[in-house]
Amino acid sequence: PHNPSSSYSGLTPSQLTSLSSLPPGPEKIKALGSMMGVRQYDSNPRAAILVDFYWYNLEFCGESGFGEGETLAFFGIMREVFELVVEGGGDGEGGFAKFKEEVLLHFRDPGQVKKIMSYVSTSFFRNVKAYKYVFENGREDREEVRGIVVETPIVGGGLEGAVLLGGD
Repeated sequence: PHNPSSSYSGLTPSQLTSLSSLPPGPEKIKALGSMMGVRQYDSNPRAAILVDFYWYNLEFCGESGFGEGETLAFFGIMREVFELVVEGGGDGEGGFAKFKEEVLLHFRDPGQVKKIMSYVSTSFFRNVKAYKYVFENGREDREEVRGIVVETPIVGGGLEGAVLLGGD
């Protein structure tokens, strides 16, 4: 396959090795977000969606038994297609054409190509409109801190001094 590091900005081989050495869990996901330059993973839903997108692509590669070169190529292709379709305002059709072209350029094994096409058509391209909606919505998340005053209720003497009205 073609050398992925010459075509894509994404993970480097040393970053992939570093991620592989971490135990599964939140630490590994935060490290991936940091490597990809995504900030505010914990507090920004868009950032969390983007890191999860990257994460599931890496998980797919691991489950499929891809080697380092194949993983870097697939990861880079998916990042490029995501940027083209979701962040660049492209359409799903043009994105799929670009995706197919890149996969066929980098992957020679028909079994791998079939597995990749099946995965991407049931994950990213099935949900591309949802991704576009989330990332094209111009509203920025912001955190505001406001001071509020809560008055203390008056503490009474209780019911000992109450008088029964209209009773026998």
